[in-house]
Amino acid sequence: MKKFILAFVGVVGLLGAIIVVRTATFTSRQIHAAPIVPINVERDTIVSRLGEAIRFKTVSYQTAAEFNAQEFRNFHAFLEKSFPLVHRYLGKEAVNEHSLLYTWKGKTEGLKPILLLAHLDVVPVDSETEKSWTQAPFAGTIADGYVWGRGAMDDKASVLGILEAVEYLLREGFAPERTIYLAFGHDEELGGNHGAAKIAELLRARKIEMEFALDEGMNILSGIIAGIAAPVALIGVAAGAHAQSDLSAGCTIE
Repeated sequence: MKKFILAFVGVVGLLGAIIVVRTATFTSRQIHAAPIVPINVERDTIVSRLGEAIRFKTVSYQTAAEFNAQEFRNFHAFLEKSFPLVHRYLGKEAVNEHSLLYTWKGKTEGLKPILLLAHLDVVPVDSETEKSWTQAPFAGTIADGYVWGRGAMDDKASVLGILEAVEYLLREGFAPERTIYLAFGHDEELGGNHGAAKIAELLRARKIEMEFALDEGMNILSGIIAGIAAPVALIGVAAGAHAQSDLSAGCTIE
């Protein structure tokens, strides 16, 4: 018994010594990236385009009879008109009629592609709540440093942001090393069974395996962490709940 206790104490002491040594010799593994070089963008045009996008009532209703297919077709046409280089150089497919899948071919064969996700649809507006909105929900109003309206944050800002970035890169002559897919579902607010799920089925049938997928993400907020003056980007590590709490929404203009 005495030998067992001595052995146990020895093991605990050894582990303690290892922890102390590793703690004392630990160095940061933070990646040191070069500062981002600011780029010049057409700010007013970009803001105006997001406002215009909000005016399309691409609403996901609980009842299929309320679905307005023409609004989605009109929104598709708006995207094609707004981003001519994207539609000239990227492959575009309408999946299950109303969702969109773009393919930006990479220069290097053999590299796994990446997938950027967003969605075209928004949740309905209860007419009884409209009096509580600061601005009309589908007006796409630009006021007080914000773009106002349903979808300004969830999730037309992501759709337009991705396409603005790709359009800019194409204009600059950039070509990606690996293929990039842009997938925009049309019924995410109802679970995505007819949009994102159908896009996933299509990619699976083509035996396409992604390096990673990046979904819509979260907000960049100011003043949420004490002692940090800079804007903080929130990181989502799990799927959101089904409940919707955004009675109104605004996307800030920076």
